Amino acid sequence: MHQLRVPRIKKRHARYRTAFKVRKLNPEIGQKLAALVATNAERCAREGWAEAGFALPVFMRASPNPSALTAGNRSYALHMDTNEFRALISLAVRKLDVMSPRTGKRLEAVPRRFRYTFITRFLREGGSLKAAAEAADHSDTQTVLTYTNLRGDLVGRLDEAMAMEMAPRAMAFLGMIVRSEGEAVRGEAGSASRVYHHARERGAIEPLGTCGSFAFCGLTAPTACYECVRFQPWLDAPHEEVLRTYVTRRQEMMDRGATEGQVRTMDRTILAVAAVVRQVAELTQGDAA
Repeated sequence: MHQLRVPRIKKRHARYRTAFKVRKLNPEIGQKLAALVATNAERCAREGWAEAGFALPVFMRASPNPSALTAGNRSYALHMDTNEFRALISLAVRKLDVMSPRTGKRLEAVPRRFRYTFITRFLREGGSLKAAAEAADHSDTQTVLTYTNLRGDLVGRLDEAMAMEMAPRAMAFLGMIVRSEGEAVRGEAGSASRVYHHARERGAIEPLGTCGSFAFCGLTAPTACYECVRFQPWLDAPHEEVLRTYVTRRQEMMDRGATEGQVRTMDRTILAVAAVVRQVAELTQGDAA
């Protein structure tokens, strides 16, 4: 199992990088980071940097930082500073051409935005304040309260009509609609990559789309799929029926006395399915025109 030791900051430690937080990584991310570390190690050996007393960072500068050498931080000469890491993120966004679904322009990405988005979604999907504080490496839950002004994009009670109206603003659907299985990534895998819906009223199991992930997921399908960037819903799949099913299930949860966090999780799923229904309708109308 791969682990990442993250330096703790803003904890008023006497020395830099004296305390760390250990984070477990899933196999896919762990393997990629391990490959990056191996590549960096090869370069350090080739350049003679290891013998020079430089530590091996995960994200490495193109050359040793002169200011680190003169400031007595020789071992950290290959580590990126805050501005360099921010520039690295911006470069990745430009290369991937990531567009904001809200503005239609290239995403303005900085480390703080990723952190805020992570904790906001963590809370929105039912995570507790204590767990969120641990995930953000906050000492207590009071600081996490700054992230809880996020419920304005949801309502206390969702029905199909409300979900359809709110779907564009919620930006819960992150995948890409395809016109047929043949157009999907991993579509050639057939049943091995299909995501199914159990239509209990009709006693049928019908495909909804294709999972484009090449790694094992383990999340509950299709509930988690509509919020996943790897999901590729088919244009002619019964997404409206899925929407009705989840709205009914949400009401059943409330009738059983489910917690607010559990209901919010279902809200997000409903908004994601509603977004797919809207996009399918728009594509269908465009084809008819």
